[in-house]
Amino acid sequence: MTAITNLIPRPATPGPITDEILERAIAVAAEAETGRLTDDGAALLMFLAQPVMQECLQWRRRMAVIADLAGDNVIVMPGRPS
Repeated sequence: MTAITNLIPRPATPGPITDEILERAIAVAAEAETGRLTDDGAALLMFLAQPVMQECLQWRRRMAVIADLAGDNVIVMPGRPS
């Protein structure tokens, strides 16, 4: 009989991170700031940390390229830091 762990692709990847999951993670992070971090909350934050930071970095890089291509006569919101 095949072990259940053999059915999980390596490396295992999560499904899409929905707005609902992000809203829950924001609430968990706020609770963690006050010292009320549960095991489930910590697991959620660890689950989301890498993909969320990667997405943030990708968006920043995309926006930097767009801002560079747009030149000085186009303001790309939220704007470039001074």
